[in-house]
Amino acid sequence: MLSYGVFVGVSPFGMGANFNYNFNEKTTLSIGLGFAPEGEVPGALAPEVSALGDYTWESKTQWMGMFLNHRPFESMNWFTVNAGIGIGYIENHIHIGHDLLPEGHSETDAEYLANYSENPVGYFGFAARTPNQKGLQFGFDFGLLHTGGPVISGVDTSKIAAIKDNLAPNVLPNFQISVGYGF
Repeated sequence: MLSYGVFVGVSPFGMGANFNYNFNEKTTLSIGLGFAPEGEVPGALAPEVSALGDYTWESKTQWMGMFLNHRPFESMNWFTVNAGIGIGYIENHIHIGHDLLPEGHSETDAEYLANYSENPVGYFGFAARTPNQKGLQFGFDFGLLHTGGPVISGVDTSKIAAIKDNLAPNVLPNFQISVGYGF
């Protein structure tokens, strides 16, 4: 029985590396860390929010966590249930359309922050993966990050409410595609 695995993956929260210890064929402890350098969120991922007008959304992350993966079904060794905790941050800089600024405000008031820094966060999800085997392995995970919510700051309370309602929920969806090697 192989005991270890090393994986790299990509998700909406950036790139990551996971180091796995297999207790047995069904249960694995994964220690992961990752980051996303500051960059603009692609327009396809940024919903239209009329209260914000034309806006740009920049984000960066840094995190690490411990996750327990279990394969509950003998006949479906590819299916895993994942749960864990993570620590880190997500910083969001949202620049709203200047035409929607309240009267008497300057362009510097067009920036809003929606930052997640309350720790830890919980994770629960499912994955389709190759079995714990020697050699090349693949996986696709989907789950939900349960946070304490972001701290949102800016000058206009209606814009803050629009950001909270449309861009910065307490529960964040996550998916990850990963490739690794078991040994």
